[in-house]
Amino acid sequence: MIENGFSVLGLLSGGSEDTATIAATAWAARGGAQAAMVLGAPDPAVAFAWSVDGTMGLAPLALETAARATADWTRTAREVAMRRMAEAGLVAELDTVVGAPEYTIPPRLPLVDAVVLDAVSARGGAGLSNAFETILMRGRTPVLLAGGRIPAAGGRAAIAWDGGPEAGRAVRAARPLLALFAGIDIVHAPGSGDRAGAVSPEALAGWLEARGHQTRVLTLTRECGPAQIVEAVRGTDASLLVSGAYGHARAAQWIFGGATRTFLGASDAFCLFMAH
Repeated sequence: MIENGFSVLGLLSGGSEDTATIAATAWAARGGAQAAMVLGAPDPAVAFAWSVDGTMGLAPLALETAARATADWTRTAREVAMRRMAEAGLVAELDTVVGAPEYTIPPRLPLVDAVVLDAVSARGGAGLSNAFETILMRGRTPVLLAGGRIPAAGGRAAIAWDGGPEAGRAVRAARPLLALFAGIDIVHAPGSGDRAGAVSPEALAGWLEARGHQTRVLTLTRECGPAQIVEAVRGTDASLLVSGAYGHARAAQWIFGGATRTFLGASDAFCLFMAH
């Protein structure tokens, strides 16, 4: 069971992806986490802003119409979210914020241990994609990305370990969740992003075992990279992968590929816990 008041904040967009977010939040809550939910509603003033000669303005009638539409959307989205939460067995407060989540969510982060959102958004395929990077990079808050498979009690978790500070922060932040698993696989590919003087996977295993976790180290060949790490994690049947995020420049990762991008692309097979 999770101890010491570990808190998660589930972020909902009102779309079909919310089902996975709610399921992952419910899993953490069943393990003992304190859970709260937030539904992001569109801002009618932004949606109906118009430009004339380079200046922005609002037509009063259009704004009134947008406000009514937003209220109707919010009411329906809340009803759907509450129904999904009940089906998942999640008992949590559901709050609503109006405006872009990348601006409305950061003020709520100082006392949150992790934010839960859907993996589709993290890959840039849904309305919360901007919020993902803002929470992770600017808010310095770990994220639990709900993928196509929600963790089960007593299963296995995996850690993609390169010995870097991002991976270390992810492991330390994820420890309350890792306590819900029967075993942890530390997957390491020598040379695939290792830093000089990096902490070895064996040292990480010792650190975790001293805290009551059962571990095993899976060392891949030096020629292996992020794609092979994903395949190794699939082979362990882990339902949660813990990793650092954006250990190198984000621009280079999105242009040339990288571990973060590869892990996000494989999130149909497991949930991801990431920290920067």
